[in-house]
Amino acid sequence: LSPSSTVARKLRRAPGCAPNVLPEVAHSRLIYPTKTARGLVSLDLVDENFEDLLTRAGHIGRRGRIRQTVWQAEPEHRLWMRNEHDELFCFTYDPTHDAYGWTRQVLGGRYGVGAPKVESLAVLPDASGRDRLWLRVARTNDAGDIVRTIEVLDPDWSPELALLDACLHLDAAVVYDGW
Repeated sequence: LSPSSTVARKLRRAPGCAPNVLPEVAHSRLIYPTKTARGLVSLDLVDENFEDLLTRAGHIGRRGRIRQTVWQAEPEHRLWMRNEHDELFCFTYDPTHDAYGWTRQVLGGRYGVGAPKVESLAVLPDASGRDRLWLRVARTNDAGDIVRTIEVLDPDWSPELALLDACLHLDAAVVYDGW
């Protein structure tokens, strides 16, 4: 084996990965939906260990097959996911701090008689270098017409914007003060 005999190939799909869903790289790990697109796996690229990311959140996979994932690295470590029903999910993922957590994101408005449909996701940096989630969302307006919009999620909390206590909009929360 030598540099001249080595051929580099771009990885288009991870082994056992769902078709038409590209893997994401985060924390030296490859994250991808399983072949059925109802599971999510992390492959450590250093020691080649697998981890099932839906072990404690199997209900996420049961809601529908994964259609798209995007990684948001800055300022927080999040994997955003859209399923076959165009629902939006967020997976906070920071294995260096043993931080894992799933949440379904329900947007305002409606599509027909149901929730708005998230048709596409992208993560792009803003002028400050922070990653921002961009969405293409379909809603039904009051006249019954389908309206598609491009939306950007508000920036996360920062010390310059608010006190931490003002940012806990949850039924229950634990604050980690070890940084």
